[in-house]
Amino acid sequence: MRELRVLIIEDSELDSQLMLQALQRAEFEPAWQRVEDASGLRAALASGKWEAVLSDYIMPRFSGLDALLLTRELSEEIPFIFVTGAINEETAVECLKRGADDYVLKDNLTRLGPAMKQALERLDDRRERRRLEEHIRQSQKLEAIGTLASGVAHDFHNLLTVIFGSVEQLAGMLSNQSEARQSLEMIREAAQQARSVTLSLLTFSRTAVTDKAPVDLAQVAQDSLRLLRRLLPASIEISTRVPPKPVWILADATQLQQILMNLAVNARDAMPSGGALNITVRHEAVTPRDVLSAVVTRGRGLGVLTVEDTGTGMTEEVRARIFEPFFTTKPRGQGTGLGMSVIHGIVTAHHGRIEVESEPGHGTRVSVWLPCCEAPKGAVAPASQRRCRAGSGELVLVIEDTEYVRCIMASTLRSAGYQVLQAGDGNDGMAAFERHHDQVRLVLLDLDLPGKDGLTCLSEIRRGGSEVPVIVITGSVDVDPEKHFSGHEYLLRKPFQMSDFLELVARVLAQAPARERIESERRNSSSGR
Repeated sequence: MRELRVLIIEDSELDSQLMLQALQRAEFEPAWQRVEDASGLRAALASGKWEAVLSDYIMPRFSGLDALLLTRELSEEIPFIFVTGAINEETAVECLKRGADDYVLKDNLTRLGPAMKQALERLDDRRERRRLEEHIRQSQKLEAIGTLASGVAHDFHNLLTVIFGSVEQLAGMLSNQSEARQSLEMIREAAQQARSVTLSLLTFSRTAVTDKAPVDLAQVAQDSLRLLRRLLPASIEISTRVPPKPVWILADATQLQQILMNLAVNARDAMPSGGALNITVRHEAVTPRDVLSAVVTRGRGLGVLTVEDTGTGMTEEVRARIFEPFFTTKPRGQGTGLGMSVIHGIVTAHHGRIEVESEPGHGTRVSVWLPCCEAPKGAVAPASQRRCRAGSGELVLVIEDTEYVRCIMASTLRSAGYQVLQAGDGNDGMAAFERHHDQVRLVLLDLDLPGKDGLTCLSEIRRGGSEVPVIVITGSVDVDPEKHFSGHEYLLRKPFQMSDFLELVARVLAQAPARERIESERRNSSSGR
């Protein structure tokens, strides 16, 4: 027997009992209420507990059509079936047009059960379709955000590349004791945070490129402290507990920092009057629930990052929805609802898992488990401390349409001892290459160029037989090196710091003579056969 909460609009108690018996014969177990007029119907519908409505068409104090219209005014989807002694075809059609689901004659109540089942099935079908339509709309919304994010990121990455480059140039002009260096450092950190914002959008829209390398999770937590102390008010006390030994994980350090930033912002909002934020890093053995991650870790265990606050906490209902895109408990205009979904996307991309523990009034603890990896072979110096081999007058062709990006790259190269040719579009770039191809030792090629796009330029360079190394520069996430590159190309993604840029230039040029020798030996060997 299926329970059915049914509201009956009928002036005859006997007829109501006959309807109930017909439903019982159809294996329904009705819980019911009978009303006879508009006020009774309105009051009953206001309770919102009914699954179906049965109504006579002709009653002394109430019209069946008025009952239908009032029901539809208060509920668009509840099944409504007329059970009447007589109704002509024209009236029946009109009732169906106005929103009735069916009609059954009182002298044929055996049809009431099947009619009710069909009406309920149609309601279920409408609700599945609506869920599907909502899912499609949500997918389209995410796709639109991804498209917008990619476009915004492209422009931002150009601007940030210039900011990074200008900061490094100015820092090189100042002494280490200069107070201005502190201001420059703040500009650099602000630019890094701006880069994190675009990465958040790209991560959320699943278009971000992850630059994974062995990272010490404990060091990331320590390095984030300075940013966190600037981000959080003084009323929030921050403490960290990290192990003395590194906890190496294969990860994108910027995205790990994004996790900490997002969690810190959530904690700040949950502690408007102040409180404590505790950040813990530890190494943990693999548990049975981490069997999938264990394949990745190869027995190296898991790095665990825990962020705990003493804030307001969450109800179970809120906690169950926190990873939903656009879900937020903050007032309109004060939250996007993307923070936790971004974190979830990052953790998933790193083959990890995330757990949230929270109770109202008892704060929140978020724990992230990430697979550990082998320690790197050698420590890499920070970008700001690396010293690259100076240029020896090598001619570098820079093809970049954004003027301020092109200028900062050219200025940086000249300061490092290189000669530079510049072009602002694909056509001019290829013309310059044809004029100077014997002298050009390296091409820096942006992909998003007017005239001829970057890939077309690259194809023309290779079709002409040149094996000059090309550094392909892009802010896009759609470039597949395996698909587009032949082996003499290198990828540099915007935004980048000039120290990283110069290091790549020096490394590529250092490899070029060895590559030319190998290619020459290969050609000679082939001709000898």
